[in-house]
Amino acid sequence: MLNDRWFNPTDSVARYYAPFDVPLSHKMLNISDNKPYLIRIDWNLDTKHPAAEVYVDNRKRLTVPLRNESQHGLSYVHFLSDTRIDDQGYEIEWVKAEVGR
Repeated sequence: MLNDRWFNPTDSVARYYAPFDVPLSHKMLNISDNKPYLIRIDWNLDTKHPAAEVYVDNRKRLTVPLRNESQHGLSYVHFLSDTRIDDQGYEIEWVKAEVGR
């Protein structure tokens, strides 16, 4: 999730209030193996139809429309595994933010 405020890391309802709820599942991102991938999320709140675009190794895989408007912009990324028993989660090696890309 890309949020405009802090939520408790285990808050399972944060996705309903987040400006963007970006699914990081193998199926949604068209990933069929367990190799490491570079996942990039770009967003622009200043367009007529704000959206977040998700890239896997620089290939666009998903566009997520803005769910809830943000008065002050985005300031938090919130990673939360699914509650399904078969969800194996994911490993995050590093996170980097760039402004004005």
